[in-house]
Amino acid sequence: MVFLGPSSGERQRDVFPLPYLPECGVLKRGLCRTVRRRVERRTAVNVTVNKAIHSLNLLFAGGEDFPRSTVENWVQLPLCQKDTLSHILAVVKDVGPPNWLQAAQKP
Repeated sequence: MVFLGPSSGERQRDVFPLPYLPECGVLKRGLCRTVRRRVERRTAVNVTVNKAIHSLNLLFAGGEDFPRSTVENWVQLPLCQKDTLSHILAVVKDVGPPNWLQAAQKP
């Protein structure tokens, strides 16, 4: 089987390659602990989502790596990619943080 990647200049009709979510949260000096932890949680969710996206892109490409494209605004994405990204994000949020992290946070 021969893999043909998306060619430039054409409209993207495929779901893959999926774009990545931005990983870095805005951590300004002097933020209260609650806000800092909320930003860290969102960043951790995006990192986990990006790992899933990377795995799916590798499966699609047969092990070859795509150039990483990051998207902050989903408005310009095709509907199939928006649905896929929102589903992956929802699943990661449903699974929650790793068990060792939950155990460490309990008093």
